[in-house]
Amino acid sequence: MIFIGTHFYIFRTEIGGLTDIHKHLPLLVYFAAQEGKLKCLKWLTVQANGDPGIAANDGMLPIHAATQSGHFAVTEWLVTTAKCQVDSKTLDGGTVVHFAAAKG
Repeated sequence: MIFIGTHFYIFRTEIGGLTDIHKHLPLLVYFAAQEGKLKCLKWLTVQANGDPGIAANDGMLPIHAATQSGHFAVTEWLVTTAKCQVDSKTLDGGTVVHFAAAKG
């Protein structure tokens, strides 16, 4: 996936003539949140039914990644609209509040 300005481009894998984007949705949702691409994140979650509640191997959720990267508008949208849990923890115990405090 490449972000250029406010646009995003997704490289799709062609399997038997069908595009299999859903296989990659958790990763795409995570990266959109981490990079602060709110428009892209909205499309991936609302239009493509991507789940912002799927964690990476370290327990990091898209809401953690957005907050850790300082993308507070994305964090706000994930809490208010996507109904992500603010008290969710990573495997090492980090929370959204911890990441926000670290950013000041």
